[in-house]
Amino acid sequence: MSSKRFEHVINALVELNEDSSVPKNVQDKVAKSIKILNDEKLGLPIQKSKVLAELEELSDDVNLQTDIRTQLFNVFGLLEAV
Repeated sequence: MSSKRFEHVINALVELNEDSSVPKNVQDKVAKSIKILNDEKLGLPIQKSKVLAELEELSDDVNLQTDIRTQLFNVFGLLEAV
């Protein structure tokens, strides 16, 4: 049920993860975030907070490309809407 709620978030993360210009460390965190969102044993608030923590760590990286940072901020917005 919760993975259905996160469908738009997961789709955005998959798109980001499949982008060949995205660095490996970002892809790893994004893949971990997708796994968290698909874990139905966790409650909705826990899933959201874990994913936000993972992605926030990435967005603080000064070496992150601007377009990737923008995509991460879009995912933050989608998560807040859930």
